[in-house]
Amino acid sequence: LPTPTRSPSPMAAAKALDLFEKRDSSLSAEELRQRLKALSHFKEVELNTLCEHVSSDGWVRCQDFLTWLEKDSTALGVKVRAALSPGSDDNPESVFYSFCPPGSREMDGKSFLKLCKDCALLGPRFTAADVDLIFAQVVAKGQRRIDMAQFLKALDLVASKKGVESSDLRSDVAASAGPLIKGTQVVPMRLHEDGSANVGTHFRRPADGGVQRE
Repeated sequence: LPTPTRSPSPMAAAKALDLFEKRDSSLSAEELRQRLKALSHFKEVELNTLCEHVSSDGWVRCQDFLTWLEKDSTALGVKVRAALSPGSDDNPESVFYSFCPPGSREMDGKSFLKLCKDCALLGPRFTAADVDLIFAQVVAKGQRRIDMAQFLKALDLVASKKGVESSDLRSDVAASAGPLIKGTQVVPMRLHEDGSANVGTHFRRPADGGVQRE
């Protein structure tokens, strides 16, 4: 069934205006791409699709972007609205969508495993085998992908397995750098399975440059 249009929250609308600075202003399509990439983990194909919808001659009017933000009911619209209104610090919605395939609001088991690896959730108490078991627990019978609500249930099960608070684990996922390209090493700095905690996650740079992400 098609998902009904979800109007942007007041926070999302305000954040969208911040991108342009003024309601009657315009941005180059490239500048809009860069500002959105600074907010969340958008794939190039998603940004290309967005610019095709809202730009004219390489420029994007603020009002055209706001209209698209209000009316678009695709997975991309959902993702942009999530990036513009992330909510509380323990809301990993934007990160969840960054691991979903372009054009999808759902995540398969392979993507869930990648998220767990990239967010440094794996450890002695929570292994790759546990990832598969938890995914199987939350996915609907006969389905192969999970939605945002099922993802949150999965994170609660992960937290229980690791012996940490669900809110702390959600916060760590929400603060993650999103999908990492092979070669980036992730060192967890907040939730340790021995019960200690340090705020933040450190991303070690690969030898040929800075931290990379998709």
